[in-house]
Parts: sequence; C-alpha cells; structure tokens
Amino acid sequence: MVTDRYHLEYDSPGYCRLDISIPLLREDLPGAEEINEQIAEDYRDYLDKEPEEFDSMEWSYSYPMVHIHYEQFLFGDLLELVVRYEAYSLYGSGPASFNTVYCYDLKEEKVSSLSRLMEQLDISEKAVVAAYGDYYGLDETERGRIHLEETLVGQFYLEEEGTIQIEANQ
Repeated sequence: MVTDRYHLEYDSPGYCRLDISIPLLREDLPGAEEINEQIAEDYRDYLDKEPEEFDSMEWSYSYPMVHIHYEQFLFGDLLELVVRYEAYSLYGSGPASFNTVYCYDLKEEKVSSLSRLMEQLDISEKAVVAAYGDYYGLDETERGRIHLEETLVGQFYLEEEGTIQIEANQ
C-alpha cells in the first residue's frame, strides 16, 4: 500500500549524516494524490535539494544526523501513515523529534483524519493529554494547559492496537 517515494542515505563526516525515506501512498487509490501531494509539500526541503546543498545549521546542530522514516498501521479500514522526523548532533546533543500523521479510509476510498481514527478507536483527547502528561511528569495544572490541536499535533501517533505513542523531544 505504501512504498518509498524517495530514499537517501548520505554521510559526509563532520558535515551531516542523512537517512531519509519519504513515503508514497499507492497512486491508484482514489484520494492518494491528495495525501502524496501533502507529504511532498511537508518534506519539500528534502525532496528539492541535493545533500551537499543542505546548510547543516538549518537543524541547529553541529554535525547533525537527520533520520526521516515512516511506519504504517492498519486499524480496520483506516490506514495511518506516520512520517517520523528525528534530528540530533552526532557530537552528542539533541534529539529533536516530531511526526506527521496521514490517514486514509480504505472502505470509503478517501483521505481521512487522525480525529476520525481516534474516534474509531475510542481514544479521547483527554487520553492523549494524559499520556503526554505521564510521559513528561506534568502536574494537573500543566496538563490543563495542553490541547490536542494546539500542543500535541506532531507529538503523538497511534501504534498497533491503538496504543498512544508520544513522539517528543527528550
């Protein structure tokens, strides 16, 4: 259902190391073009440059390692495609991480959403906030300031069996 649109392994000692796999949803699926275009837009900086053109300071690290990869999970008729971004310095600092979630409804043959997937799996915003709060050891006051759309987009995805996975900087 999903293949590599783009794959790059690059190592320039002292400059940067890249391990990048950008996904492509099977193009014959109705609505796949919309997801594929969004992925291309979200990761255009990597698709449009040769490795030598990257300014290593773009990542705010000396000698950065950038790892972009994807995972896919099937929940009934809903496909969740998670593109995970991780960067850190090979000299020892970091990491920075986030993810982008794309959803596709195989039954309806159209683009879906993370909120629809959460609804299908009976996962509430409160459950995601609780998982995030537990991950960071936040007190109730701090948890009360966290909102799914404002704070947590890009910080979590749903793994096999609907487990909430926090993808946050450590």
